[in-house]
Amino acid sequence: MEQRNMIMWVLLSVIVLLAMSSGVQAQELTEVNASDVLEQIEKGEDICLENARITGELDLSKIYLKTVHIDRPKWQLLDLGLEEELKIVESKITITNSVFENDGDFSNTLFRKPVDFYGIAFLGKTDFRGVNFGECVKFDSASFSSDAKFDSASFSSDAKFDSANFGIASFRQTNFRGNTNFFWR
Repeated sequence: MEQRNMIMWVLLSVIVLLAMSSGVQAQELTEVNASDVLEQIEKGEDICLENARITGELDLSKIYLKTVHIDRPKWQLLDLGLEEELKIVESKITITNSVFENDGDFSNTLFRKPVDFYGIAFLGKTDFRGVNFGECVKFDSASFSSDAKFDSASFSSDAKFDSANFGIASFRQTNFRGNTNFFWR
């Protein structure tokens, strides 16, 4: 009987320790409004978020940004709905281990500085059509639950999609100039 009680106490202790360690490992996400992120981008401020839950639609066409002209073939204008002006984002963007709960529209944008979306869960549709990434961009361990459109995007430097998961993705006429990784680990 004593040996049975001893085993029960050891098992109970192990279960309690495991429960405590898993509770410590769980990260609580800080809620951030997409409008706040857009405001920072509009001001040219760098974005640095980790373990965030971004709520609301993040649509770069909703803010004022300087633009630069780009010549596009007619089919990109008609078929893809792209524009001949790229919005210029001067912010370095680092958003990691976070969740975009709604749609994200980054289309027709020139990102001049590095973009890091490591470990992001894009729950809504994401639109990167016609985007020009001037520096390294990271989508390592990102997951795209809905449509992810990268049609006619241009990656001027390295593009990292290691261990990224896609629901439905489109990379039609995408230009990769640097090292590009879609390695699955």
